[in-house]
Amino acid sequence: MIHYPVGNGADDKREAFQREVARKLDRGYLDFSGAQFPSLRLPETGLRLARGCPIFTGAEFHSAVDSDWAIFEGVAAFSSTIFHESASFSGAAFHHDADFRGAEFHGNVDFSHASFTRQARFSHAVFHEHAEFDQCHFREAVSFDWARVCKSLWFSGSDKTTVFEPGSSLNLQFATFDRPEAVVFSSVRLHPAWFVNTDAGKFAFTKVTWPQLARLRWIWEDLQAVKTGDPKAALGEPEESLSIACQRLAVNSEENQRYDDASAFRYAAMDLRRRSKKFRGLLWRLEWWYWFASGYSERLVRSAAVLAGIWFLFTFL
Repeated sequence: MIHYPVGNGADDKREAFQREVARKLDRGYLDFSGAQFPSLRLPETGLRLARGCPIFTGAEFHSAVDSDWAIFEGVAAFSSTIFHESASFSGAAFHHDADFRGAEFHGNVDFSHASFTRQARFSHAVFHEHAEFDQCHFREAVSFDWARVCKSLWFSGSDKTTVFEPGSSLNLQFATFDRPEAVVFSSVRLHPAWFVNTDAGKFAFTKVTWPQLARLRWIWEDLQAVKTGDPKAALGEPEESLSIACQRLAVNSEENQRYDDASAFRYAAMDLRRRSKKFRGLLWRLEWWYWFASGYSERLVRSAAVLAGIWFLFTFL
């Protein structure tokens, strides 16, 4: 275990400390578990390692961390690490898993333009200040389950960067947000299943890309994603959990005047709830007639067709 020199005579030892850290990295010494750092700067050339990455599990950084454009060839092990000041991983490339489980960020944290080739794990992490994921590239699963966000969390993309690339997923289950209105999704690709077991009712959605909501196929695809998700995280029946998520997204869309989205989410919520019940297809169930006659009051064309059929039938009786 190494500690940054403090106290009397520490000034003369700090440069030697930095040189010792660099020397250990050059020689392939990768385990800094529990180490105490005043600050950290991991430049692009200094952190490109062929056989692994430094292990900072349980380490503490007492000043700003600057890891802009660093390249992590192996697992980036920052689990249970405490960042007492700001931390910047802007432009960093994580070629293997990025493990920040249980990390605690006391200052702003910046992952802008970072790329995550494998899983990004922020489960049980605590963000005390602003956390930004601007124009990132997530290619596999991203987990924030059981995390806590005290202030703000931003996922923002652009016309060329949708942040969550095909094949990726987002897990927000049981995460807590002290200011849910400060959780922002802008110009990103999303799925309703990613909001299971979290309350997205007050999240800010701007120019997001949902599945083709007018086509019902997305409901079954998202339901399958919930069913095949982490069984330790999911609670309750998958249909009920996804139905609640869709209902909350419908409320959010309605309040922000995205009426087409609100209608599609309400339909999905009702249909999932109907299909979760036993004997859901039997004609004597009120839910079946509600679906058949009007699509839960969300299908005007179907309602008109049923009304016309009733009028036509009684015309010839």
